[in-house]
Amino acid sequence: SAPPRFVKKLSDISTVVGKEVQLQTTIEGAEPISVVWFKDKGEIVRESDNIWISYSENIATLQFSRVEPANAGKYTCQIKNDAGMQECFATLSVLG
Repeated sequence: SAPPRFVKKLSDISTVVGKEVQLQTTIEGAEPISVVWFKDKGEIVRESDNIWISYSENIATLQFSRVEPANAGKYTCQIKNDAGMQECFATLSVLG
């Protein structure tokens, strides 16, 4: 079976406080593929009132409904299946 890979990697985003923003990547590989998001030094990103995570039709999305200054940082998307693991990352900058 094929290890997962990023067809389209994350790109850095700059936004302003209060905007909706999403980090999005396109993935291919043998299912099932698990998708985990990390922030900065490896803290796992969890869904909340402000954060929505989805993986559907090969697209992994991390969406912020209203960006706050605390959301700024480096986000890593880790994809994994039985054949292997890959990561890519992007920086979210929040302007006051």
